[in-house]
Amino acid sequence: MQLTLIWVVVLAGAAALIFWLGGSWLIDFMTTNVPVREMAENYLIWVALTPLFGVLAFQMDGIFVGATWSRDMRNMMLISIALYLTAYEILFPLLGNHGLWLALEIFLGARGFSHCGVSAAYARRKPSVRPDPTDKRRLRRPPPPPPRHPARSPRLPGES
Repeated sequence: MQLTLIWVVVLAGAAALIFWLGGSWLIDFMTTNVPVREMAENYLIWVALTPLFGVLAFQMDGIFVGATWSRDMRNMMLISIALYLTAYEILFPLLGNHGLWLALEIFLGARGFSHCGVSAAYARRKPSVRPDPTDKRRLRRPPPPPPRHPARSPRLPGES
């Protein structure tokens, strides 16, 4: 995970830099409408920051999906969305669309750090000696091994 985390942070930094330095060009490429361009320029900093705030969340999504920890992923998402809605209710009236963007960044950060906390708890947990009997995904018991020596067939009368 450490190597992939380094890679995704570097790539998120590159994406943030591209959006920050080339964002105006991208906006001009997408629209010729001057009021739309001006409005988009106001929020370009948030577009540039989003890859940095979201990188950990998206990295951990892949780990949770691969480890089939969907229940924990759902629970952390519910906590994160509660934080987002709270931040939105507080920040949007104060800051307008900047508050909406800040609430989004809080949501992405909460997702990433809450997933990290849960995965760290899984890493510290000692493996169980016995399988969990309530786990529906466990494999069935393998068939018993064949006997070491094949049973001899009974001799019929008259055979030597």
